[in-house]
Amino acid sequence: MLRINRFPLAWYRERIDRGETFSLARIGDGEAGGILQRVRSTGKRTQMFVKPLLAGLERVILDDRPDVFVAGRFGVYKKPFSDWCAAKRVSREWHNAEVFVDAYVDGDLYPITRVERRIVLVGPRHLESLGFPSAFIRIPAQNAFDVIGVTRRRIETVTNPGDVILIAGGPVAKLLAHWVAVELGDRWCLDVGSVFDPLTLNGITRGYHRKRKALEVTL
Repeated sequence: MLRINRFPLAWYRERIDRGETFSLARIGDGEAGGILQRVRSTGKRTQMFVKPLLAGLERVILDDRPDVFVAGRFGVYKKPFSDWCAAKRVSREWHNAEVFVDAYVDGDLYPITRVERRIVLVGPRHLESLGFPSAFIRIPAQNAFDVIGVTRRRIETVTNPGDVILIAGGPVAKLLAHWVAVELGDRWCLDVGSVFDPLTLNGITRGYHRKRKALEVTL
């Protein structure tokens, strides 16, 4: 079975403050189901698992770079995905894919929204209303992998060395996080998932959004 290290959000913030660039890609049951060929799309059908996307996800997992942290959270596919990793001889250290979920539930997202660096948020249109990013790169809410080339060029154009890039983009976010580390290397890239949705007009889109302990989320 995969061993998950449950580093808190502050652990990543400390590395940003020290200038240690890294990317964080989160793999869950959706991506695992696609890799195992159990499903053809994500649960909400926002992304079809086409072959180039699946090949990219496999690269993210198999490329054991020290500057790419791969986080996992697995339920129904935990055992078969663990077997897949064993067959592929995956020896990487796994991080906690719920790190942003945990911070949201506690009401404390500020470790990543208040870094003393320029923040660029990449995501669907509804996230553009958030006030903390210095810049916003819009991607489609459906099948964002179809325009991954355009998104890469936009990231190259809009971001600068030393920026913190936060991506809310489903499976394509994992590929982009890996690409930033491999091709750019001088900025941070974190796959944040849907953690900011309840703070926009889009509202609650995930079950964990209802579990918040704090009355407000600190950004």
